[in-house]
Order: sequence, then structure tokens, then C-alpha cells
Amino acid sequence: MADRSDQHAATMTAMSGVVLGLIAASIDAGSVATALPTIVDELGGLEQLPWVVTAYLLASTVVLPIYGGWSDAIGRKSLFLGALSIVVVGSALAATAVNVAWLIVARVVTGMGAGGLIILAQSMVADTVAPRQRSRYLGVLGAVFSIGNVIGPVLGGVLTDRLGWRWTFLVTIPLGLAAIGIASKRLPAATARRHTRSLDVTGAALLTSALTALVLAIVLGGGRLAWSSPLVVGLGALAILLGTVLLRWEARVERGVIPVRLLGGRDITLALLVAFITGTAIMGLIFFTPVFLQVAAGVSPTQSGVLMLPLMGGFMVSSVVTGRIITRLGHYKPFPIAGTVILAIAFGLLGILETTTPLPLVAVYLAASGIGVGMVMQVIILAVQNMVPSDAIGSATSVAQLFRAIGATVGVTAFGSVLTSRFLDGLAARGVGDVGVEAGSLLGDAEALNLLTPATREAVAASAGDAVTFVFMLAVPICLTALMAAIAMRERPLLGEMGFD
Repeated sequence: MADRSDQHAATMTAMSGVVLGLIAASIDAGSVATALPTIVDELGGLEQLPWVVTAYLLASTVVLPIYGGWSDAIGRKSLFLGALSIVVVGSALAATAVNVAWLIVARVVTGMGAGGLIILAQSMVADTVAPRQRSRYLGVLGAVFSIGNVIGPVLGGVLTDRLGWRWTFLVTIPLGLAAIGIASKRLPAATARRHTRSLDVTGAALLTSALTALVLAIVLGGGRLAWSSPLVVGLGALAILLGTVLLRWEARVERGVIPVRLLGGRDITLALLVAFITGTAIMGLIFFTPVFLQVAAGVSPTQSGVLMLPLMGGFMVSSVVTGRIITRLGHYKPFPIAGTVILAIAFGLLGILETTTPLPLVAVYLAASGIGVGMVMQVIILAVQNMVPSDAIGSATSVAQLFRAIGATVGVTAFGSVLTSRFLDGLAARGVGDVGVEAGSLLGDAEALNLLTPATREAVAASAGDAVTFVFMLAVPICLTALMAAIAMRERPLLGEMGFD
């Protein structure tokens, strides 16, 4: 018992810099949204504003497999310190931006660093902790990242109001530098160089290009551009072409940036499907629940933010508790099954919400959703890591995160298109024509609702409520698909004891 306690203390000490780095990156990601209106007031460039968010999303997504594959080749520690340094540099660039174009470039730089932090942290857990104990620490990492996401918007609002928007980026710098100092001293040699092999630069270039085209097609399609527009179609075709070339290239090289031979297995494919759907579900909740609360139910943005806390709270508690139970029992398969069941039920309950539903009940449904997601997200990472040899853990972890990130992007885009279409149909059915502003913009601008007449406001609220609940109901069969995948996925034993190398 004492040995296990000593090992836990040693692991937490070693990972303290990693945890601080994750907090810095998650606060940075969460705080920007609340500062954007003020940034536009000072820098201008309203038409470029969406790209501040899109640039970060794109950069942080496309680098995921690069970090994973290269960390298997040259080690996690050096890459983690490098990724943190990039985040610090990106934050400094953002804080000194003189126009929106400069800010967009800065967010690309920050995203290139932030994208590697979570998968490198998860991979370092696999390097230093036995499979059976991994879930405990993976749960902690998930909870830490969620805490940063909760703190970020609040801190961003406070800093913007009191000190100015530039401080939303400046605050990341001392946190990042402190994390670099701690991690450089305390991360063990087990997370340094693991295997000597050449880097798959060609595969990395092909993968980055293919993912860039894919994410841009998803982000632009159905929103800023029609799905049938030449640019979106062209980007989609380019993504398919580059993806095909990438798979052929990776099949030829002995150790590519993506372990194609390993990822073709039945159980890993099922795990990646669950990761994809979980990403879709959680981002759907984060993006569209505030629309229901603010537009349909009529609560203030502050109240909406408070009501979203049970979602993150449920996720944090569930992640940590699930990790501890898996460590004790040595079995992980029941949790993705139970989590997807809870998630499907929660979406079903959210799908029957009405504008008169008591807000505490909405909070309970959101907490249940968070519990369900917490039972799945980190456990799928554990399952994937347990299905591959140690020299492919970084690659496999990054691919799982990539599927989750793409699922989130697809979910927000596809559900967003359905939401807008359903909302406009609802307005038409209620006899509402010209509302004085672009009708679709009302879903993202609660303040514009105050400009409407009471009758129009009531029609908008009812239409928005119907649209959001319709989207939530669509998520139920998607979650049931994840449930079937989780049931079909075979569990592999969580083996062994291991300490620091």
C-alpha cells in the first residue's frame, strides 16, 4: 500500500507541470470568446471575426496526429515543452495584435501548440503508469481541462472589463512559463526519447494538408457558404484525394505518422467511432443549450453560463470517479456502455424541453449529460492505448483525439445547419416574415431580441425552442449508435505494474 501511495505521489509530482500547462491552454481557449466583442470594437474587422475562432480550431486539429506520431519517434517531453513554448509565443503575439489579421495569425500559432498538449499529456500517462492505473490519471487530466474551460470565460470577462482584452492573452504567458519550468525539471526520463527512428515528414505534410482541406470544408459548408459552392466542393474533393494518397504512403512506410496497420483493427475502429460521436454530442450540448436558454427560455447570458456549470461539473466528477473505479476493478468496457445509455436518455429528456420547463430541471438534465460524457471520453483513450504496442501509443492517442475533434466540428456544423433551417421554418409557420434583422442571426444574438415586438419575440422564442429540441432528439439515435459500438468493442485486460523507467 505504501509503495502504491509513493508511486501515486511521484506520478502527481511529475505531472504537475503538465497539469499547469493544460490549465493555461484551456483558460486561453475559453477566455477568448468573451473578449471578442471588445476586440472588434478596438481592432475592427467584424467580417473577419469568425476566423479568430476558426483559425485556432483548424490549427489545433490538424497538428494532433503530428504530435502523436512524432512523440513516438523523438519522445514526449521535448515535444510537450515545445508545444507549451509555442502557446506562450502565440499568446504574446495575440496580446500585441494591432489588427484582426495579426490576431488570426497569433491564434494559428497558439492552436499549433495547444493541439499537442492534451494528447502528449495522455501519452505521458501511458509512459509512466501501468494500464490498470492509467484511467485514474486520465480522469484527472480530463477534469483539469474542464476546469480551465469553465474558468476561462469567467476570467476572460473579468480581465476584459477591468484591465482590457489584451490581458486575456497575457495571463497565459506566466502560467505557460511556470509550467515549462516545472515540467522540464519534474517530468521523468520515461517521457523523453523512446525509440530512434526517422520522422515521417512526407506523411505529416500530406496529413496536415488533407485535414486542413477537410476542416475548412466542414466549417465553411452550410454556414458561410452553401455545401454546393465550388470552394466547399473543391476542398472536399482535395481532402479525399490527399487522404487517399496519405493512406497509400503510410501503408508503404515502416513507421508512419499514422499507424495504418494498427488502426484498421475492428476494436480500434469501434473505439474511434465512439470517440467521434462523443465529440459530436458534447459540442452540440455546449453550443446549442445556450441558444435554448437565452433565446427560447429568455434567461440572461450570465444565468445561461451558470446553468451550464452542471454539465461541466457532471463531467469532472464522472471522469475522476470512473477512473478510480476502473483502477480498482480492472475493467473499462462497462463505462462506455453505461455512459452512452445515460447520454441518450439525457438527450431524450432535453429533446422534450419546453420554454416553461423549470430551470433546475434543465440543470439536472445537463448534469446527467456531463456524467454520461465523463464515463466515455477518457475511457476510450484508455481503451485505444490498451490496444496498441507501447511504441504506437502517441499515434493511437492522437488519432482518437482527432476523431473526437472532427466529430465536434461535424456535429456543430451539421446540427447548426439543421437548427437554422428548422428555426426559419418555424418562423414561417408562425406567420413571421421580416423581423428587421437577419432571422438566423437571432440564434446567436440574444440582445437583438430586445428590438423585436412582443408578438415577434414570442414567435422567435417558440421557433428557437422547437429547433433546439429537434436537434437534441436527433442526437438520441446517434448516441445509440455509439452504444452499439461500445457493446461490440472487445475488452482487453488492463495488465501489469510499472514504475518510472
